[in-house]
Amino acid sequence: MLNWSKQFNIFCFINNCGFGQEQGFRNLVAAGASQQFNIERCENFCDTDKIFKTNDWLFGHISFEAGRKKSPLQKLPSDSFNDVSFFVPSILFELTDDEIIFLKCNVDPAETIRQIENSPAEFEISEKVPIIINNEILPEEYFSAIGKLKQHLQQGDCYEMNYCQAFFGSAVIQPEQLYFKLSRLSPYPFSAFYKNGDSYCLCQSPERFFKKENNKIISQPIKGTIKRQLTEEEDKINIQKLKSSKKDRAENVMIVDLVRNDLSVICEAGTVKVDNLFEIKSFPSVHQMVSTISGELMEGISAGEIFNALFPMGSMTGAPKTKVIELTEKYERSQRGIFSGTIGYLTPEKNMDFNVVIRSLIYNGKNKSFSFRAGGGITINSDAAEEFEESLLKTQILRKVLL
Repeated sequence: MLNWSKQFNIFCFINNCGFGQEQGFRNLVAAGASQQFNIERCENFCDTDKIFKTNDWLFGHISFEAGRKKSPLQKLPSDSFNDVSFFVPSILFELTDDEIIFLKCNVDPAETIRQIENSPAEFEISEKVPIIINNEILPEEYFSAIGKLKQHLQQGDCYEMNYCQAFFGSAVIQPEQLYFKLSRLSPYPFSAFYKNGDSYCLCQSPERFFKKENNKIISQPIKGTIKRQLTEEEDKINIQKLKSSKKDRAENVMIVDLVRNDLSVICEAGTVKVDNLFEIKSFPSVHQMVSTISGELMEGISAGEIFNALFPMGSMTGAPKTKVIELTEKYERSQRGIFSGTIGYLTPEKNMDFNVVIRSLIYNGKNKSFSFRAGGGITINSDAAEEFEESLLKTQILRKVLL
């Protein structure tokens, strides 16, 4: 199917990588565009309501810097994605364990299946060339930035901040092949292979931003990460370490409170609640601490109003959100772009499901450049060296598929 996707200028495959719909995305394939909507610079999500009013399926993304005025520092963009881009697919089907269910198709579905079946099952083998991965900042610069952020924390400017660093390079790669490898090596429940022109996002995300079903909305922020071990006994020890970590629990509960406050803006009074606090979920290379918050939306709340209230997600900013966004713009070297933004979809009934774009490789097919990022929650008790190592842990699979 990934080889079949190459014919389309725009394509989105979102899938749960075997975790099931209860824990992740539906397995949906959206190919081609009968309509496409782009906002190069979006300063308010109410501007997107003209897009979201489309009475059809919509797939696309929102970049981290969308929804607010750009930083006066004029930092370099990190990728070639617009702030906002959505499309109405020409072909849309759902993959189940034993069948393909067409939800819409502007051509003969049987012909689409024939094309997929006749597409090569393997990828062309390209000559292996050395790839150099560069750090956006040196370790000592990273440590210095953490020191300055801790001064803000000590002064009470903020309580927790997600600080990210970037890695980048140049290479001729096959995005479809790399996504296939990522899906096998490191499956996650909010995965996406997203192509928009020459821009690609190969996303293996463990985190749901929010899901709306009728008038119910849930958000599932992640704060707290520890690596998997080789033996079951060692793994259980690490799970217990994460469960009892004061630092991780403090980070998690701060973001839970932030999400509760964000949801209260758009939900009926008294309906916002914490359904699950400090749940540990296990993935191929890491264990994560996940919490679930839900609420019942006020009548008439639009998709744009939902994004205005919730975006960017608290797990990728910190608290209080306005101040830490200001600090992000000051201390991070470049714009985040689609990283720590979101990819997802809206149904004709205005139900929605969106992920958090982390653990992702961004590729520009035009200039043959790639980048990926990782971050961590900085608190007053953070150790800079440990935070640096955590960011490397979060990117080790991306390095493995590249090198």
